[in-house]
Amino acid sequence: MLTKFLTAASTLAKVRRILGFTGGGVHKRIDENRELLELLQKEAPQFLAKHFWVEGWLRSNDEFFAALEQAVPIEEGQFLGQALRRPDSFPRPWPGAVR
Repeated sequence: MLTKFLTAASTLAKVRRILGFTGGGVHKRIDENRELLELLQKEAPQFLAKHFWVEGWLRSNDEFFAALEQAVPIEEGQFLGQALRRPDSFPRPWPGAVR
């Protein structure tokens, strides 16, 4: 029983490390996913109109990242401080159609 608990704790610590730091961490992944949609809206609106499902792909990624961020709170992260200091602007708000 103790071994299972220690294994689970080790796995959770690894997941938290990934969410905090890999690729900038979950907060940065959320922000850049949203930034990508903003860029497409600004620079390639015809592309988005023709390929309307792309926004859905990005929305699905956003929902996944946001659910991870909520389910596994992190105590350390590359952009955690920024997310805690500026929760209304980082990660930036979802720029797409209302969910």
